[in-house]
Amino acid sequence: MKKQYDYYGASGVIDKVDGYIFDGDFILLGEDGANLLARSTSLAFKASGKFWVNNHAHILTPKKGDLDYFVNLLECHDYTNFISGSAQPKLTAESLGSVPLIEPPVSEQTTIANYLDRKTAEIDELIAQKERLIELYEEEKTAIINQSVTKGIDPDVKVKDSGIEWLREIDDEKELIFATDSCLSGGERWHSGVKLFELPRNDCLICFAGETNRTYPLILNLISSIKFDAHLSNSHTDITEVLDYLTRLFTSLCHSITDYGTQDFESVLGDFQFMFGGWSWKASAFKLWKLEYNHGAGAFVHDETDSGEMMYCFIGDELEKSQELLADEISKSGKTLSRRFDMEPFKVLVTMIRETSHTSIDGAVQLARIHPPGATEFLGVYWPSVSGKKTFLGKEISTENNPAVKFIDPDTGEILEDALPDALSPIDEAVYGDHTDFIKKCYPDGLLNGHLSKRDKDLAQSIIRQVAYSQFLERQGEDTGEELEP
Repeated sequence: MKKQYDYYGASGVIDKVDGYIFDGDFILLGEDGANLLARSTSLAFKASGKFWVNNHAHILTPKKGDLDYFVNLLECHDYTNFISGSAQPKLTAESLGSVPLIEPPVSEQTTIANYLDRKTAEIDELIAQKERLIELYEEEKTAIINQSVTKGIDPDVKVKDSGIEWLREIDDEKELIFATDSCLSGGERWHSGVKLFELPRNDCLICFAGETNRTYPLILNLISSIKFDAHLSNSHTDITEVLDYLTRLFTSLCHSITDYGTQDFESVLGDFQFMFGGWSWKASAFKLWKLEYNHGAGAFVHDETDSGEMMYCFIGDELEKSQELLADEISKSGKTLSRRFDMEPFKVLVTMIRETSHTSIDGAVQLARIHPPGATEFLGVYWPSVSGKKTFLGKEISTENNPAVKFIDPDTGEILEDALPDALSPIDEAVYGDHTDFIKKCYPDGLLNGHLSKRDKDLAQSIIRQVAYSQFLERQGEDTGEELEP
């Protein structure tokens, strides 16, 4: 006779048998064994259908109520004070009968059970993804060890450049920042290649580290797909849907690679990673994911960065070094207790680019940020220092390439165009007109008010720039004898 029925013990199914003694839905609870104390596996579990149980588990059914609720309740209970025996711990039926249990109304039991089912399913899926990643990393570790032992370390080995993303919190305002170097690899090196991309929806960004011959086609396909898709390009579509789409798209595109001769797919595909993130209106929060192809799963998988305190992620080479430098920056800036980032991760990337020992990380920093509820802003950087040249997306600014963006000091991380003068005098109505009272509020006694809101700072900058431009036109008119209009 075929063995088709589950055979349960104290910790779940241990075999198949050809007969059964129960038929229905029951709760099984371990009766004896080390797991009563160790809790290394589930102690309470649901058994359904036809099955056999040995004498190491209690068979229970609630007199009334939701069976799934009681499974979870019994699983989370601490039975330490009800267990007898030291060499072989045992939970007798008598002791089990004295265990106090919370019994809310049946409708509430069902609500709790459904919630736990949904949440545990989500957690199980995350664990499965992590386990698949761990398997991949174990395979990678074995391959690296084998390569090093059998063939030595190749000095021309392809290495990944780097990107860094973090949640910046300053003056009670939050923004998600993407930063990357400008080094492209793919048989040769480019030191001013674009690596940071805005998708056609203005609430999310994507960057990469690794081989350009793979990453560029994938990103260009993604941009084109979203641009011509009314649903994906609509900001009312949450970025979690965009994430699901791009993982499927990237997987499909990679699987379409052909004609690579005798090489195996893993070698042909190469080594690269993506960072994708932005504002999720569903979660009313920033979201950030690392994506890479998992050969064990045969698909792209995404790993979400913890959205709690000090959200931060680094892709590429030199991960340990980046974490070490970040710890130093946090300590120097006194942010250890505040648990908030300002521009410390940016300074880490600048340091790593400047240190020539990190050969895979090179070129000017590329930078962009996302403001809630979803508006991207690209920034330029003075490079290699504040006394250097203005750069944007890795390239030096020129007459033909002169975008209207703000620029950052790479040493301080400050936006220089955001700086207001420390003092302003005289504040004359003939100069500032209708804005005189506002400027006086910003500069009481001629000195900058250090507690201005961001909106007031932006407005003050706009007024001062307008005044400076008007004065410039006046001087030009005096020189030429003509009256110029602003």
